Amino acid sequence: MPLQTSDHPGCATCPPPPDRKGFSNPRASSRRATPVLIINLDRSPHRLARIEAQLTALDLPFHRLAATDGHTLPETERARHYDVALNRRSYHKPLVAGEIGCYISHLRAWQWLLDCGEEHAVILEDDVVLGDNFRAALDLLPGLPPTWDLVKLGSWSRKPVLSSRSCGEFALCRYGKTPISAFAQAVSRRGAEKLLRARVPFARPVDVDLQHVWETDLEVCGLEPYPVDVAAGVASDIGVAEPRHTVRANRLAFFRQRLQFAAQQWRHNLRRHGLRPVMRTML
Repeated sequence: MPLQTSDHPGCATCPPPPDRKGFSNPRASSRRATPVLIINLDRSPHRLARIEAQLTALDLPFHRLAATDGHTLPETERARHYDVALNRRSYHKPLVAGEIGCYISHLRAWQWLLDCGEEHAVILEDDVVLGDNFRAALDLLPGLPPTWDLVKLGSWSRKPVLSSRSCGEFALCRYGKTPISAFAQAVSRRGAEKLLRARVPFARPVDVDLQHVWETDLEVCGLEPYPVDVAAGVASDIGVAEPRHTVRANRLAFFRQRLQFAAQQWRHNLRRHGLRPVMRTML
């Protein structure tokens, strides 16, 4: 699926031309910046304007990916990416159109990274708030140990930390359970390759799938304190016209999947980290 870009003045296609034309600040060409990709629906220009203002204030260029709108997605495209039978086996309720479009947008973002030839990129949804430490986090990424596939830059909730190391004003954390979210993350080329190999087709929401790290062999870390949050009072575009809470859930499947997830997470953590750090997160 080809990447759609925008003529919006704050955006640029990837890779950017040598003179950095179309970026929010041409002075950024003096250093090799970590690419920032914004996922934004064409019908949400107000969201693009809000995130552009934040990035411009931080003197940061960005790229825009025209997000896939699940509500207008042709049935052939939906069937190519979303496996209904697998969904019944692995998740407790069907995905709504917005969740399907959101997941496909992230698949395209990971492919964008591979097509660009960059070693890593920061992928943001358009309803985020950037902290004062966002640029520091961006500058830190190229110097991190090259073992990470995905670095959480924000989450709906924090999870127990198995281990951490100091990285300037941040701590690079490894979790007992991957914090759920997909609105702000750094992804490496290796991480994008793993995700694209394992997640086509998909059956769960993208933020839930990112928690199932044993299925993708994904090395997930987090930078805390998180430099990105979700804008307060801004409704998600995912549930527009088809609210998620109206989709009937199979509660028996939900509890069965919770138990299976806990057992698989336990085995994965023991194999990767050993008994002592795993037990420490349970005390």
